[in-house]
Amino acid sequence: MRESDVLEYLIAQGLVDTASIVDGQARVLDASRRNQNFRVPLDCGPSYFVKKGAERDAVVCPAREADVYDLMIGAPCSARVLGSLPRMYHCNRDENILVVELHGRAEDLRNYHRRLGRFPRWVARQLGALFAEIHATPVPHTDALSGRRLVSPEPPGIYLHRPGLTVLDDLSAAGLEIIRLVQQFPDIGAQLDDLREGWRPAAFIHQDARWDNVLVARSPGGRHMLKIVDWESAGLGDPAWDIGALLGDYLGFWIGSIPLNGQAAPDRYLQHAAYPIARMQPAIGTLWQTYRQAAASTLGDAESFLLRVTRYAGLKLMQTALEHVQDMPECDMTAVCLLQVGVNMLQRPRDAAGIILGLSVEDGAC
Repeated sequence: MRESDVLEYLIAQGLVDTASIVDGQARVLDASRRNQNFRVPLDCGPSYFVKKGAERDAVVCPAREADVYDLMIGAPCSARVLGSLPRMYHCNRDENILVVELHGRAEDLRNYHRRLGRFPRWVARQLGALFAEIHATPVPHTDALSGRRLVSPEPPGIYLHRPGLTVLDDLSAAGLEIIRLVQQFPDIGAQLDDLREGWRPAAFIHQDARWDNVLVARSPGGRHMLKIVDWESAGLGDPAWDIGALLGDYLGFWIGSIPLNGQAAPDRYLQHAAYPIARMQPAIGTLWQTYRQAAASTLGDAESFLLRVTRYAGLKLMQTALEHVQDMPECDMTAVCLLQVGVNMLQRPRDAAGIILGLSVEDGAC
């Protein structure tokens, strides 16, 4: 699908009228990543986000995302969860095309925090409560569910120490260097294997919980609210991964703000971080506390859950290191620092929870 095809397709589905095109109101903006993605903001009426699957037979694809929306709308989800979903306008499963609501005035959480220069606790509180309710979404543990392919895949970072040939073919030179560095860390392969063996598909999860997929929007009443987008990978999975991934983005934002230049050890530059970790820890604590309290009935042992969350936050940093160098010819110090901190968290989660996240493991509280 080309940009020039998008408006024609939306007209054929009755979502855009030709008058909008004649008046110059309709425009198409390419936002492609793994899929072909197009933003179609309109001055009058709803705006659209159009996804076209890059691979017809891919398991994680726009048609699968439509299945997730169907399941969640049909399940007894909370009003908060349903309110966080983008509206689905159209799905063509044969052509793997999905059209959902575009929040033109919304801002993803990464840009929101960067613009504010701080980390509001209301955001963390809403995240904790929202993801506790997402994880409480009842889904049938039946063959029919598996038949709809709504079991979440494990995080790809679990296989960083032994990536498949397909993954290796797509990596840049810097990406290959990240893989080599991972393989050189003592015992890291065993740690990643342990994470994979301990993956617990115990709840409905988003699976790709990252700041880029959390939008800060406004309700009709003018109040801030969070919208969660990109549900392609959602399904039965480990709820600790969602929370670890969200906390990992706080840490990635901190490390990414450190002016590393390779002339000295990274810890020499910590005091120069544009966004110090100490300024993030109150929000991190609020997110964890809110989630822990809201999910208390299903969480089990809070201490062991927090240790798993911390290890997953470390895994998220390792994945972030690989994403950071995706288009680079060689690794920079930021990637190395992301990787090193991630490995340390994976290997010593109890210390990492207290020192980096500012959380107390003993009682599962901050």
